[in-house]
Amino acid sequence: MMRKTAWAVTGLVISIALSILWLERLSEQRLSINEPTLIMVEPGSNIIRLGQQLIKAGQLKQPLWQLRLLDRFFGSDGPIKAGEYQVKPGAKVLAFFEQLRSGQA
Repeated sequence: MMRKTAWAVTGLVISIALSILWLERLSEQRLSINEPTLIMVEPGSNIIRLGQQLIKAGQLKQPLWQLRLLDRFFGSDGPIKAGEYQVKPGAKVLAFFEQLRSGQA
């Protein structure tokens, strides 16, 4: 019985560690843009709608569920602000989220 518990705890610790590593790697994802790009955020947009827009334009490669997970774990709770945003090549997705929430064009 004690041995089974030890294996279960070990498996749980390994699973948690791998999940944390995967989330950390996910947090380093970058937008797929090669030149400075102007991204328009419409009033009433949210991260998911914007993600759909970016995926359709080829500026975001990861699936929406990863975007939602990334925002949920690392993003703030505030809404994104409508406007035009200048995004530089190599911009991280999380930094872009912060830019959207602060309203810094």
